[in-house]
Amino acid sequence: MQFKKEFFWNIKNVENLIMKDQNQSFQNSLKFISKYAPVSFEDMLNYSHTYPIESFKKDKEVWLKWYDDNKCKNIK
Repeated sequence: MQFKKEFFWNIKNVENLIMKDQNQSFQNSLKFISKYAPVSFEDMLNYSHTYPIESFKKDKEVWLKWYDDNKCKNIK
């Protein structure tokens, strides 16, 4: 349950900050998620070094599917 709470908190944090301020908290959330599910960091290699909303939408689907597929595998 603790992992679920933290995983979804980080997704929500990215969602809340993507259009506001892609600050250190935003970056930390992406790094946390990337430990378990793929994050399109290469899409941040743009002029402003920001994470595009389109990439977030695609990645979020992958993250949720990853969680659903792995939620019963005793993640530590």
